[in-house]
Amino acid sequence: MHVLDLSYESPSYNLAIDEVLLDNLEKGAIPEVLRFWESPRPFIVLGHGGKLSREVYLEETYRLDIPVLRRVSGGGTVMQGRGCLNYSVIKKNTDDLYATISSTTCNVMKKCREALNAELRDVSIKGVSDLVFNGRKVSGNAQKRKKGSFLFHGTLLYNFDISNLENVLTLPDRQPDYRCNKSHHDFIQNMPISKSLLMTSMKKEWDAHTLFEMSEFLTNETKKLAVSKYESDAWIYKFR
Repeated sequence: MHVLDLSYESPSYNLAIDEVLLDNLEKGAIPEVLRFWESPRPFIVLGHGGKLSREVYLEETYRLDIPVLRRVSGGGTVMQGRGCLNYSVIKKNTDDLYATISSTTCNVMKKCREALNAELRDVSIKGVSDLVFNGRKVSGNAQKRKKGSFLFHGTLLYNFDISNLENVLTLPDRQPDYRCNKSHHDFIQNMPISKSLLMTSMKKEWDAHTLFEMSEFLTNETKKLAVSKYESDAWIYKFR
């Protein structure tokens, strides 16, 4: 697997590139990729089916100038920013381990758990696709599938400021049993691990050591999709 460490300043670009990579893997134009990124500015991202009015305190996001976007994968609403390392696995699903939604979730989560346990040793999988350390969530994950490939991506919290979460994100309607209706502050925490160690462990677990180089075509496609889709009100507000 190839590895790509690429973060854009623009939140929409950071979301668009994952879809561009998935589409081009599906076409056979690129190899499988493990991407890392971290947003230099805070923003909120809804899952594909997330409802703005239920999941986000919009007035507060306007006041704090925190953009709200929507991603192509499912899952819950999260906040992005410095201290939140994101990973994206863009991979073929022809292997039996990744043939279905449930098998993909199971096997990707196991690999991510093992990567973190190489340094922490107490990380477990809970809920549908959460990684938990000492009883608190440190990673949320989601996927998007195509006929022959999939995108599985998630967050890895290592130095993220969670102080604003209560102000901008509502408590989700659907919660894993282990949450027990806890506030964001009491449910989420950072891992005591550096960004560099997180990346090293993930690359080792996924055997991703060959650098992936973005072509001019992929860069242009990312820019086009960011503007036409991820910055579009029709996409962001599709489920109010």
